[in-house]
Amino acid sequence: MMEFALLASGSKGNSFVIVDGTTKIMIDCGTTKKYLFERLKELDISLDDLDAVLITHNHSDHISQIKHFSSLPIYSPIEIPNIDTFYVKPGSSFTIETLRFTPIALSHDALNTVGYIVENGIEKLVYITDTGYINEKHIPRIKDADYIVLESNHDVQMLMATSRPQFTKQRIYSDTGHLCNEDCAAVLDQIVTEKTKMIILAHLSEQANTRKKALDTTIHALQNHHGLLHKNLLVCAAGQYEMIRKGIYDEKVDAGSVSAIIGMESSLTMMLIRNLQKNNTGNNSLEDMNSTNYTTSDYTNAIEKSRSSVVTVESDGSYFSGIIIAKEKETVHILTTTKAIKNGSPNVVFDSGVSVSSTIVGDDTDSGLAVIQVTTNFEVKPFTFLDTNVLAQGANVVVMSGRNLTTGSAVISSGITSEPGVWRMSSTTTWLSSMLEMDTPITSIQEGGAVIDLNGSLVGVVANQPYQGNSRMEYAITANEIKLIYNALKTNGKVVRGALGVVVRNVSSMLAYEKSAHGISIDMKTGLYVQTVVEKPETGDGLQEGDIITMIDGIEMSSYQDVLARLYMHSAGDTVNVSIIRGGESKQIGVVLQ
Repeated sequence: MMEFALLASGSKGNSFVIVDGTTKIMIDCGTTKKYLFERLKELDISLDDLDAVLITHNHSDHISQIKHFSSLPIYSPIEIPNIDTFYVKPGSSFTIETLRFTPIALSHDALNTVGYIVENGIEKLVYITDTGYINEKHIPRIKDADYIVLESNHDVQMLMATSRPQFTKQRIYSDTGHLCNEDCAAVLDQIVTEKTKMIILAHLSEQANTRKKALDTTIHALQNHHGLLHKNLLVCAAGQYEMIRKGIYDEKVDAGSVSAIIGMESSLTMMLIRNLQKNNTGNNSLEDMNSTNYTTSDYTNAIEKSRSSVVTVESDGSYFSGIIIAKEKETVHILTTTKAIKNGSPNVVFDSGVSVSSTIVGDDTDSGLAVIQVTTNFEVKPFTFLDTNVLAQGANVVVMSGRNLTTGSAVISSGITSEPGVWRMSSTTTWLSSMLEMDTPITSIQEGGAVIDLNGSLVGVVANQPYQGNSRMEYAITANEIKLIYNALKTNGKVVRGALGVVVRNVSSMLAYEKSAHGISIDMKTGLYVQTVVEKPETGDGLQEGDIITMIDGIEMSSYQDVLARLYMHSAGDTVNVSIIRGGESKQIGVVLQ
């Protein structure tokens, strides 16, 4: 399956990465060197990993860093000074490893500007920016793509109202300038089919457009679309420096595929085209669906309720998110990702825009979470926590970030979640974190951000991709474990705990057929079923697959939360007395924690 990441999009820089198995291709390499290589590092892609760089045209916002990639094959429609290139000709396809590229001629005020059709034999991606219009002859070629990256540069009225010189306005508006929102929507109406799974509106003008306007225009066009649409079609509006990902690059980087990404300047309801079964028509048509009212009472109310409890954590020009977890008088504790503190104490920017310096309280490398502390003289609102034991499989969740300090927008995405499970965060730890598995896209600024239910209660915090996690999902540490991590960091500045080395499931969450299959009484409502033994003890009896844990140290275990609470009271090497049911018989064993 084709995978990709839009690294940057706009007049300040552009870059896009496509991955197909071991094939890794970059399209354009504008923006700053620091930003570009930080995003590649975040995706765990090195210069040596790239197979080639493709260029669309020679404007500086597309080729400014080309010299740093000169050791790679460079494919370009025009000569680039001091750079060896392979010439690409519109209409003439070429293949790099597993991907086939077909350049198409665009209309821009740079010589020989092209877009690209990318195919791997199964899926098709169209990448088109920087064009005043799209020739009708290209429509059949770019139709029926799985993924579309298309320029939606400006709102005409906003463009004409800017203080730019008249000749600049005319250049942008001309046939050799940039696509306006209306023209972008008109093209999409012609090329989107039921096969199309994701649309990214790209190269938005920061002065002459907003995400809301771009999205509204496209969604209006798709609402009146005469053909069928994919039931989980994604429509995203790209910010200049907000990475949008789809797919998986390795076990550390993941993104979802059934939601959408947008800044807070637009309601979440303005840009979702998904779950069409909610439409009263009972079919896949959008004709009767009012986008301005769609699920507003669910999503927007939850977001508004939680907005002030999410903060931006700024560290050396990189933005992460954090949640307000506790407040005592003027002392406020923020939970965030450990990435935010790798260069020392970061700044915290509240949703009100107030920036405060922080001190580090402590961090936990096993979960990737840290607590920082700030002092305020204004009201703040800590999150209300949901007991994640009651979180149903398939529940709707929303992922919230702090605001990007460059654009002022915040990233919101949504999806559904699994019931809580357990994963190792890395191959070097024996600790199994209690986590939620979600199908929602995540951007880098959302790391450390809040995962909320539709009541606005916290159900988790966005975490790194765990070791051996599902490559097409995103993950969050559950609210229940967050409480334990926070209490340990607040008290000791570090987390000490012991691991059982097993994957367990709450018996209470198992359905009747599952209980029957594993020989568990249908009436049994407490205890934990040992599903997998991750780490077998070197000595002693140890837990086995199929065991049912009923008590630890004489305390009844009703759910995994009870187990966590006991493990956070111990250290690796401690021995705990575990009461189990094995083969229908009750027994006690001593388990050495890892």
